[in-house]
Amino acid sequence: MRVKAFVVRLALAAMIFPMLGNAAEARTPNVVVILTDDMGYWDTGFSGGPVIETPNLDKLAERGMILTDFYASSPWCSPSRAALLTGRHPYRSGIYGPIMLKHGPNLQHLRAEEVTIAQVLKEAGYDTCHVGKWHLIGQKGDPTPNDFGFDHAFWTEQDARFSILNPAGFIRNKTPLPRLEGLSAKLCAEEAIGWLKERPDQDKPFFINFWTHEAHSPHGTTDEYINQYRKHYRENECVFYGMVSHMDAAIGMLVDELEAQGQLDNTLILFSADNGCEFIVGDDEIDPRNDTNHGNTGPLRYWKGFNYEGGIRVPALAFWPGVIEPGQVCSEPMSSLDYMPTLCAIAKQPLPDRNIDGENILSVFQGKVFEREQALFFWSAGRDRHHIALRDGDYKLLATEGFDDLELYDLSTDIREKRNRVVELPEVAQRLVTQAKRIRADIAAERDRHSSHEWNTSFLLSPEERTRFGKDVWRVNMHTTLPDTAE
Repeated sequence: MRVKAFVVRLALAAMIFPMLGNAAEARTPNVVVILTDDMGYWDTGFSGGPVIETPNLDKLAERGMILTDFYASSPWCSPSRAALLTGRHPYRSGIYGPIMLKHGPNLQHLRAEEVTIAQVLKEAGYDTCHVGKWHLIGQKGDPTPNDFGFDHAFWTEQDARFSILNPAGFIRNKTPLPRLEGLSAKLCAEEAIGWLKERPDQDKPFFINFWTHEAHSPHGTTDEYINQYRKHYRENECVFYGMVSHMDAAIGMLVDELEAQGQLDNTLILFSADNGCEFIVGDDEIDPRNDTNHGNTGPLRYWKGFNYEGGIRVPALAFWPGVIEPGQVCSEPMSSLDYMPTLCAIAKQPLPDRNIDGENILSVFQGKVFEREQALFFWSAGRDRHHIALRDGDYKLLATEGFDDLELYDLSTDIREKRNRVVELPEVAQRLVTQAKRIRADIAAERDRHSSHEWNTSFLLSPEERTRFGKDVWRVNMHTTLPDTAE
């Protein structure tokens, strides 16, 4: 495992938050999973972002572990969320792309027979709460968060309607709410804090699933946060940057409450994003259609909807006092699929009786050697024809459905994915192709062909935009049968 010391403020952090040893590991920890929406690799300070101020996340990173090579399970929102909750590739559960409710009912949804992290932890004696975006139902009657093990849920079917400022569309458990006043992330933090305080048994461990709407459009924030950036940036940039900063402040509200309750030292916090940012600012490629999305993928190629690094590699950290030594940086490839098996191990619960694609990364947090048994695999139709990707060590393969167009990158020297090494390294390419075909065949054998694979494509690139971005960007016809998996 490749872990090195994060030297910035390390000595101070180590003094303030000393290791508690085996006693901390023996206690049943509380768990908080924070998932942001459409966030680029450089949209947080701790991940290297030069603009947006995220002091609360940066503080957690200093006191915990930065995960530099962490991946969302899909470059799209709904599949990524299903994978995080279940530890299973989303194609296994019949979710292939974004569930676009604004275009009418959608047959995609998280099926009732799937088992979630909340259900596993509830079985282990946890109180459970979900706050924020859900985006895993397609029509009325589909299972909701309460049906998947959450005792309490404050959620939206898809996005916070109309704006993240004064949002509509929230539901408390089964009851729709009127338009609310405030900022979405802060409303969610307040809901979680209220739930924590009102729990009947304060001695029970808890699981909070905090899924922000930020930084998805439509954007919004208040002058308090916009003013942080007005001196140097344009108004739309200030709104986007301020929105991420108010999201960070909301996370700080929850962390402060955990500390006030004496719970923080026994809480595992996992932070990541559902996919990369929408419409890139990094990598010298700016989408010409809008001036509202200002996420930054930094050195990574492309953005949401692509299996290139910018679409799936996201800012991430883990915080667990007494287990994770402060100031760590881990470059081991990991994924949100790994949450389920890891939390099962922590809660001393068996894995659900079905195919699980993630792996237990508890040893990473404990500072021990971790050897991944299977390469990270991605399969998602999106904004270009490379629907398949596989990361094995430093090597990254991208492939079309028929494996007739391959790209191979060494991410240790080419994080921008600019130098295709298929011709130079044919044996490595073939080894990764063999792995990808094997994993895809296993997933395809279980894939639910009864779910709809039809989802709106209006947001994909036009012919003019394909010309601008190059021949490898093209509109995928999603209104067809599922991709053929024949060899």
